[in-house]
Amino acid sequence: MLAGKVALVTGAAQGIGLEATRLLLRNGAKVSMLDVNETIGKSSCSSLQKEFSLSDVMFTTVDVTRSEDLVAAFERTKQMFGGLDIVLNNAGICIELKWKKMIDINLVAVIEGTKLGVEHMSTSNGGKGGTIINVASMGGLMGMTFAPVYSASKHGVVGFSRSLRELAQSDGIRVNCICPEFTDTAIVKDGMSGMNEETKARVKNLEFLTPEKVAEGILELVTDTTKAGAVMTVTIKSGIDYYSMLGDPKVTKAEV
Repeated sequence: MLAGKVALVTGAAQGIGLEATRLLLRNGAKVSMLDVNETIGKSSCSSLQKEFSLSDVMFTTVDVTRSEDLVAAFERTKQMFGGLDIVLNNAGICIELKWKKMIDINLVAVIEGTKLGVEHMSTSNGGKGGTIINVASMGGLMGMTFAPVYSASKHGVVGFSRSLRELAQSDGIRVNCICPEFTDTAIVKDGMSGMNEETKARVKNLEFLTPEKVAEGILELVTDTTKAGAVMTVTIKSGIDYYSMLGDPKVTKAEV
């Protein structure tokens, strides 16, 4: 399905990023894994190289809040794999006490990763076009009283991604975002540390999505060429669906 395609994934060492990487590889893509956690990242990459091929996946230690790290990683990806077709801006944290860092990772780095993706893939720059998927959250579509800054950062990702719909026509690049509800990842566990006991108890009783289910949604956005500026939701109740907002063209599951 994705044979010959090259993907770059941030926050790829574990959770949603790792499962998305695995699914992209399974469908024929080559993947450049980026993560700040060097130990887990190298271990995950080594496992995937054994499962697939040494030449299909690589890992680079990257702090997405450092512009120079991101720029170098994009360049290294193109040098190693010969091009770039897919960018998944997935890195994120949920630590309200470190709210400035959280905005830098959850929103600023997504903007920078998107701009670099456009720079490398735009048909206006001699590129082949491609697709960019930004990972937001259901917290980007509603308020979260226990994590207001996290919610604000994810609202920003949704608004930013929706605003780039016209890049599909001008630059050959489809930008979409995905909003999963609570998913069984380290981010959720980190976020729970800042909750009061009542909220912790409520969250613990929820049924969590699996990272694999979110990865399925990401693959759909990668392969469905009709979607640009779409906001995908992934929930336990409704599965993979699309969220319509004021000014959006009508997008439904029936179009998939």
